[in-house]
Amino acid sequence: MRQAQSTEAVVREGLDLARTLPAAWQPRAMGALLALAYHFEGEDLLNRLVEDLMSTNLLDQILEEKVAAGRTEGRTEGRTEGRVEGEREMLRRYLERRFGAIPHVLDQRIAASDADALAALLDQAIGAATVDTL
Repeated sequence: MRQAQSTEAVVREGLDLARTLPAAWQPRAMGALLALAYHFEGEDLLNRLVEDLMSTNLLDQILEEKVAAGRTEGRTEGRTEGRVEGEREMLRRYLERRFGAIPHVLDQRIAASDADALAALLDQAIGAATVDTL
């Protein structure tokens, strides 16, 4: 016959099992276990569990992984935004060379356009007779 375990023992076993999950799933599983511990036993148990997690560096490892993922995502977004900004500048340069000064409304439209809209605008500009037709 199986003996009843304390909530703390069950949560600790769950946290140990959560460490075996893929890194992306660990924070959610651990967070859920900590939330259940808090709900059933209160803040004292939660504090002990978090303290133990911090002392094992697992929490630090999870935070480092999240920071690294954030950096990667930030670099990707930065590259994309840089590419789009370059496309804006090239479109402005093309329009200025072909038609002269760009109307303010068109310049605002270029500034607000994403990559797809800029490509469509360039296609229009190539066939346009005047800047006013854009």
